[in-house]
Amino acid sequence: MKFLSLREPLEYFSTKIKFDHSIYRSLILRFLLAMFLFSLTRVGFILFNREYFPDISIGSLLRIFQGGLTFDLTAVLYINLLFIFLNVIPFKIRHHSIYQKVLMYWYFVTNGLALAINCADIIYFQFTSKRTTASIFEAFSGESQMGALFFQFIVDYWYVTIFWLLLLYLMVILYKMVNGHATRVHQSPAYFISNTFMMLLVAYLTVVGIRGGFTKSTRPINLNNAGKFVDKPIEMAAVLNTPFCLIRTIDKKPPQKYDFFTSEVALNKVYQPIYYPTGSRKPKHDNVMIIILESFSREFIGSLNPDATESYTPFLDSLIENSLAFSNAYANGMKSIDGLPAVVSSIPALVHPFVLSHGSTNNINSVASLLKTKGYNSTYYYGGPNGSMGYDAFVNLAGFDQYVGKDEYGNNDDYDGVWGIWDERFFQFTADKMKNVEEPFCNVLMSVSSHHPFKVPDNFREQFNHEDPYGRVIPYTDYALKRFFEKVATTEWFENTLFVITADHSAGHYAPQFKTTVGLFAIPIIFYKPDGSFKGKSNTVAQQIDILPTVLNYLNFDQPYVAFGNDLLNDSSTHYAMNYVSGSYQIVSNEYALQFDENRTFGLYRYQEDPLMERNLMSELPRIRESLELNLKARIQQYSNRLADNKMTIEKEHQSAMQSHLQLKPQ
Repeated sequence: MKFLSLREPLEYFSTKIKFDHSIYRSLILRFLLAMFLFSLTRVGFILFNREYFPDISIGSLLRIFQGGLTFDLTAVLYINLLFIFLNVIPFKIRHHSIYQKVLMYWYFVTNGLALAINCADIIYFQFTSKRTTASIFEAFSGESQMGALFFQFIVDYWYVTIFWLLLLYLMVILYKMVNGHATRVHQSPAYFISNTFMMLLVAYLTVVGIRGGFTKSTRPINLNNAGKFVDKPIEMAAVLNTPFCLIRTIDKKPPQKYDFFTSEVALNKVYQPIYYPTGSRKPKHDNVMIIILESFSREFIGSLNPDATESYTPFLDSLIENSLAFSNAYANGMKSIDGLPAVVSSIPALVHPFVLSHGSTNNINSVASLLKTKGYNSTYYYGGPNGSMGYDAFVNLAGFDQYVGKDEYGNNDDYDGVWGIWDERFFQFTADKMKNVEEPFCNVLMSVSSHHPFKVPDNFREQFNHEDPYGRVIPYTDYALKRFFEKVATTEWFENTLFVITADHSAGHYAPQFKTTVGLFAIPIIFYKPDGSFKGKSNTVAQQIDILPTVLNYLNFDQPYVAFGNDLLNDSSTHYAMNYVSGSYQIVSNEYALQFDENRTFGLYRYQEDPLMERNLMSELPRIRESLELNLKARIQQYSNRLADNKMTIEKEHQSAMQSHLQLKPQ
């Protein structure tokens, strides 16, 4: 067909284009029906388990349901992917009565099964105190009486079965009230093109809904994100739904419990993660300011890397001269989401990042929650978009009083377009916010600018124009840190504050010694106190998870707590660092690094003398190998078993001990 002007084709398509409004209207209503039914199961979950939520307020309840919609959206989209697709394909067969009837029964089966899973967890929650994850398939894989157990469950908990049947009845009635049939449809090129556009639009919105957002900094939401909407970890079960938990953990290895040590006494003799106060020391009330710098490898810091030909951190180098700096320090993971739990909660990243693991809904300690018992207030400052990386959810679970992010900054002109507010500007904003902060405080500031895409603000391009991309962004963030210290040095609280500076993980890795399995984790750990009470350079091995016990020991904290790291101020204990790389565990002492794959040791290196780790001494040093392997096994078992059993706080430890006592007590 020949068109002589733009007006003619527009008029042609305006008469031929027919979006099947009845199809899209029906699809939306049936989608909302599934969302409504999921919300009803949440009502049932809370009512049937109300003794687990005794003090929940109306405000908290509203937040739970608000958050629940986010997780229900993802679950409902997953469950109805095929139903949605078969309704939006741009062919008129979708209007056929038989076609629609088949889709109707498919909807009933898939959503009915999802509701059944949600209802079953109303009861199963009472045994586990958390939503069911994919680990249940492994737990019951060898159970031969599943059929009998299933029917016994239906009988024993008949009231939940009736609740589910009522939901099914409501689903069928409301579904059939929606008319999904259109008037006569004429297939044509215009019809195909217009409805193909609608299909692509629906596909895009579906992906956004499943991910939980569409920005680059938004990871697909996971179980840990529910922490954003609760006051207590146990309330996360009310925010989540079971189909979501199963889907999100189906490809995640569940926490594996180990029995390297068959006796708790033998295990605790080698390694015990519970810290008990010793003696009666007067508590200090110094402020704590933890600064986590994105991608700040030790390799970039000249004062901590004697082989460096150039230092990218002139300000940090000057600060280290008046600090206690650990020149043999390591990250416990390789990603940003590994770094925050390690630094503030002394939780390593073994096998999976904690926030993506089956145990992400566990009760946890943090430097903020523990110091809160001593009157400290706490704020987490991060220039990224609120919700990115799930940090807001994690710091809420970790007990921080306040989260300050890009939304609170309130000026998109300073947004880098990818990760967040430029460091120099957000650091100045943080310094201003803290000008009259109430003491004592425990705050965390985390940077965003010092990694890919290796850009700095336009007005800094001339100042930071290094040919190496890290040579641009690391000095820029170092400059931002300098400006931050210049401003906070004028405050009344500065002299009474312990600053802890570290990295979330390492990056770059240019020199060969930083490309080994030890060097890949090399970062700075620095303690700075303006009064000069922290000073010197230590070659003692250190790790991110050491920060929490070190800070608490310095403050003479007088309550027991769980931490998987070492107190770096305690010279009488042996120090280690541990991490997980390429499917294997690694433990690093002051002199040696040992690699272990759960079954056997396959590498032992004297990394200080052999920085490229070229000579495997496993056969030559059996005593060293056995000692390191024993300590690594103890740490793996303590962490993994506590993660699986939700025993990562003193309260949970005591609660578990009491339950065991009651179970063993003669009836």
